[in-house]
Amino acid sequence: MGTDIKSYLRVIFSRLVLKHLIAAVVALIVLAMLLLFLMRFYTHHGEVVVVPNVQGLTVNQAIPLLKERSLKCQVVDSVYNEHARPGNIINQTPSTNGKVKKGRTIYVTVNTYNKPKVTVPDVTQTSERSARATLEALGLKVIRTELQPNEYRDLVLDVKTLDGERLTPGSQMEVGSGVVLVVSTADDPNEEVIVTDDEVTVKPQPTLQPHNHDIEEFF
Repeated sequence: MGTDIKSYLRVIFSRLVLKHLIAAVVALIVLAMLLLFLMRFYTHHGEVVVVPNVQGLTVNQAIPLLKERSLKCQVVDSVYNEHARPGNIINQTPSTNGKVKKGRTIYVTVNTYNKPKVTVPDVTQTSERSARATLEALGLKVIRTELQPNEYRDLVLDVKTLDGERLTPGSQMEVGSGVVLVVSTADDPNEEVIVTDDEVTVKPQPTLQPHNHDIEEFF
């Protein structure tokens, strides 16, 4: 009799343990599936969009284009680019055709509306090549070179605007402005030499001569 009771209790206990074990396994599976679903929902798993090209557009033009793809737009910098229109986007991150998740912010750099100014350095008494390199590195353009007679050759004597106004060291000019270099030459001082686009033009200085009719009247 005692043996039968022990066997019965053992069977019941083993069944209860088995049920709890199965219930625990099922609960773990359900919990894992729930967590996986929540993670996919939170991270928008599989919901990616292709980044459109907004370079060359204004910010007002880019915003609705990005919004159509659930993307945002934020200006992070403003620089000067002479080859782009003022206010246009010249760079974007992430780049065009990149794949990102919805809601991602596209960071853009815009071409400034105002040209920056640079300080004209003192390039006198340096060679033409050195002065040209210095000025062009600052964003200025050497449009023309004028030669002026001097005991030395190939020394920069002056820097002028295209209107002929002398530029003193420390003058402010907009990036992209044109300048004229006055360079020394040991040529004939009676000749005016102008160099434009690497072409040299020599113009003899006019000399005053009496007219024939004045000579005839004198005699």
